[in-house]
Amino acid sequence: MASLKTSTALALIIAASLGGQSLTQSERSKAVAELERTRDLLLSATANLSEDKARLKPGPNRWSVLDCVEHLAVTEGTIFGMLQGNLKAPPSSEEMRAKTAGKTAMMDKFLTDRSTKVQAPAEIAPTGRFRTIAEAREAFIAARNRTIEFTEKTEDDLHAHVVKHLAFGELDLYQWLLLMAGHSERHTLQAEEAKGIAIQAKADPLDGLWQGYDGEWVHVSRQLLALAEAIPAEKFSWRPSPDTRSTSEVVMHLASANFSLLSLSGPKASADFPANAEKAVTNKADVIAWLKRSLEAVKIARVGISADDLRRKVKVYGRDADVDGIYLRIIVHANEHMGQLIAYARTNGVAPPWSTASGR
Repeated sequence: MASLKTSTALALIIAASLGGQSLTQSERSKAVAELERTRDLLLSATANLSEDKARLKPGPNRWSVLDCVEHLAVTEGTIFGMLQGNLKAPPSSEEMRAKTAGKTAMMDKFLTDRSTKVQAPAEIAPTGRFRTIAEAREAFIAARNRTIEFTEKTEDDLHAHVVKHLAFGELDLYQWLLLMAGHSERHTLQAEEAKGIAIQAKADPLDGLWQGYDGEWVHVSRQLLALAEAIPAEKFSWRPSPDTRSTSEVVMHLASANFSLLSLSGPKASADFPANAEKAVTNKADVIAWLKRSLEAVKIARVGISADDLRRKVKVYGRDADVDGIYLRIIVHANEHMGQLIAYARTNGVAPPWSTASGR
């Protein structure tokens, strides 16, 4: 009897191992949460966007917002079909499954880093499948909700099935679910970039001109931000020669100068502005964030200043000056380096967004 019980127990263990294991509750919850979060992220980023802005491409061979959403809708359906088909096949070998180790962490690091570009396969590249941004969004929502429902209910052993990815190599089907979430977040960031450029480009290119200092500052600020957004992240490390500033260094130099020149007239620089900022801050998003803060600091300080305060005398590097002269230097310096950034951009095939929009 003992021998029979032992044999039965062994048989059950073998059967269980052959039958595979479903996802743990922790794995299931994580995947569903990421799929829902990144779905909502895309929908928020593309809400209330006019058709012309949705279709505007930031530059040659770059995707519009509509292109990004189309690609995500098509990719989501393609991957889901692959998952379903692969689950009907026998489990992958132990050798294949071993190759998936560490891939989740690798994807987490890479997918939202837009400094590295990957060419989409032709079958999932945008080709104008959808007539409107609303139609593309609905297609994505339907595809993503189907993925979420599958993830919530499946009892299949997703870890037992491995499919090779073009960039990451062998991934099990659970990792493919996480990839779908990360992939949509990556292209949401791309859509945000395209949307920002579209909004800037559609603004009146003459807005602020001949409207005094405050108007001119709004004008140059808008153009600087639009130009920085238009330059691809991988070009922020580009420099025309070894002894010149890179793109990110030019922008951070400008932000640093805005703060330091402003401080000569009274307002102090942000306490958290990093030392040696030109070298310390190189990531595109961080660089643009500091540029925005510095431009806004000048705008706020200048709007609230009185005529008497503009005439107030200050010392600048041992020389006599007045506050009005400080602000003049700030705006001249900003335009000087915008000219430099325009040269950098055009050298790398990027036209200033306002010139593209106005045909100049």
